[in-house]
Amino acid sequence: KMGDVTSAGTSTVLLVSHNMAVIRTLCRKGVCLDRGQIIQVGNADEVTQAYLNSLSTVSETELALRKDRQGSGEIRFTAIRYLVNDAVETETVATGDKVSIVFEFEWREKVARPSFVCSFHDLNGVCVLTCDSRSSSPLNGAIAASGAVVCEFERFPLMPGSYRLSVAAKDSFKNVIDVVEGAAVLEVTDGDFYRTGHPPRFWAARVLAPHKWHILHPIAAEQRVN
Repeated sequence: KMGDVTSAGTSTVLLVSHNMAVIRTLCRKGVCLDRGQIIQVGNADEVTQAYLNSLSTVSETELALRKDRQGSGEIRFTAIRYLVNDAVETETVATGDKVSIVFEFEWREKVARPSFVCSFHDLNGVCVLTCDSRSSSPLNGAIAASGAVVCEFERFPLMPGSYRLSVAAKDSFKNVIDVVEGAAVLEVTDGDFYRTGHPPRFWAARVLAPHKWHILHPIAAEQRVN
């Protein structure tokens, strides 16, 4: 439908998105905004590339010093660390590794039954994976001190590439406490996700899922067609 509207040439459509692939496909002109202020106007390809470059730059800023965050502020994320096999701190993980992502935070006010969300975006701004503690492993306690929350992957599912992490904390009423987009960058290298000795080579895919194959009704040798 969006394609029909844009190809008709008779309407102006305002599309707001963090998905740069969509913007580049559907739009000829782009406007980059930062907290309500116009930063750049121009060709969609140029504007989207400038936006992605700005994300790379801001991700290099120490998380505790980031000002481009939203929320009520009872807790604030201060650092993100990656651990492999529960112990080895690293900046690069492999597909299929046992990975723990540690989100350190400082506490300012008690928060009961918080939830945490981490999203992984590719370099086009497309969200390829979201992890939500409320859905997978609800946290029933309260936060009353600075500390860290950990998101664990028995086998890390993302294919090789560079990813930007966005992180959010919410209270029990789903009110936003702290949100930082592009909080960190994670490099993923090739790995044997399925433990078969045959690492996946489906480069168009971004996420792998555990699965198994089997033949439901084995065919007798004499019935097979050569």
